Amino acid sequence: AENFLSDKGKRMEEKGFGYIDDLVSGSFLEPVDEFHVMMHDLMHDLAQGVLSNLLATPKLETPSKFARHFSYTGDRYDGITKFQAIKGNKYLRSFLKLGTSRSYLTNEVPSIVKPSFSCLRVLSLSGYTNLSLPELVECPRQLRYLDVSSTGIKQLPKWVSTLCNLQTLILSYCSYLERLPADMWRLVSLRHLDIRGASLVSHMPTRMGELKNLSTLTDFVVGRDIGSCIKELRELQEIRGKFAIRRLQNVASPRDAYAVDLRNRKFIDDLELEFDYEVVHQECREVLENLKPHSDVKRLTIRGYGGATLPKWLGLGCAEYKEIKFLCLINCRCCSSLPPLGQLPSLKELTIEGMDGIQQVGHEFYGHDISSSFPSLESLTFENMKGWEVWSNIGADGGAICLPRLKSLRLTDCPNLRGNLPVHVPSLVELYITRCVLLKWLLPRVPVAR
Repeated sequence: AENFLSDKGKRMEEKGFGYIDDLVSGSFLEPVDEFHVMMHDLMHDLAQGVLSNLLATPKLETPSKFARHFSYTGDRYDGITKFQAIKGNKYLRSFLKLGTSRSYLTNEVPSIVKPSFSCLRVLSLSGYTNLSLPELVECPRQLRYLDVSSTGIKQLPKWVSTLCNLQTLILSYCSYLERLPADMWRLVSLRHLDIRGASLVSHMPTRMGELKNLSTLTDFVVGRDIGSCIKELRELQEIRGKFAIRRLQNVASPRDAYAVDLRNRKFIDDLELEFDYEVVHQECREVLENLKPHSDVKRLTIRGYGGATLPKWLGLGCAEYKEIKFLCLINCRCCSSLPPLGQLPSLKELTIEGMDGIQQVGHEFYGHDISSSFPSLESLTFENMKGWEVWSNIGADGGAICLPRLKSLRLTDCPNLRGNLPVHVPSLVELYITRCVLLKWLLPRVPVAR
């Protein structure tokens, strides 16, 4: 908000993380986990003392006309008393609602806060169920950060597309949001777009490929004969981190999927590929084959895929993926067999759900070398497997241990599964079985979990 990070040289995000690391090493901040840091009480009090004239909170007894930053914790209902501290302020740079709780704004609030929003650079209104942006804000042209996540908005006002300085737009879990602005391509400075959980958005606007500064794009929704086609992703080379491509049944041609060039996107380490399993797509096998991820991907989810077999890169070629730690195969209902996932050397967590075409799990699941299969797997879940009947008891005779580190095994809604569970599971500490009616009489043969 204060323009401390320039856009020259290194990426702004890299500079920001560098500053955070410096503050941690100097004991100004204390790390909490991978994504959060905490300021010590004494340091917090010192900072507040130095910046007291620039900070405002609802606790101020008299309005501050020169404060630059206002923050507060939302209550169930937020009325005009909450915002009296900024009444008449025309210099406000940041307005932050803290926390994620659901809240309501009373009808009188816009008349108090609207005059203070003309110079805003940071605006967070997360969680307001009855939020109406046009009533609160009139095109703050210097705005760089806008968070309206978990609100009841149905569409963004037209002025959002004129914010040429906007860098971050957070629309996550806006469950009533119907569409993104048609001319979003005008947001030339946009670096982060979060639309997770905005499930009513049916397609991306046209010309998304012109937003070349985007480094965070949580979801790309492929439209049918409308909006941006999947080929637009070819131009967005800076995308990194967690990324999902949804409604892949709308891809016009497998060649368009190949043009995305996911196989060379080394910065995307968490990838989700989603089809609508209720829509028949004749070329889904080729589309998924052409969306081969980079070999360094760490998390992979395939959802709703309608092909009879999974792609080659997840079959005999899956050993190439030495960094995958988490894998989910969900509602791939037509697949009749599982790939040799046991050959993934770093896989820690595996979830297989809704694969109705699977009748047997056996050698093909573990791979050619049973003795070295699933060397790192700690959690294995099978859920909603209606057609699954047999889990071959690999290693029962020779004593081979094919799940040496498995700690958690969960079987849910596998009504036709019968027979034995894996015998040699030395590290098992949690066994959860529910709604597997034909398996219950065989429980005494399961090794005892510690």
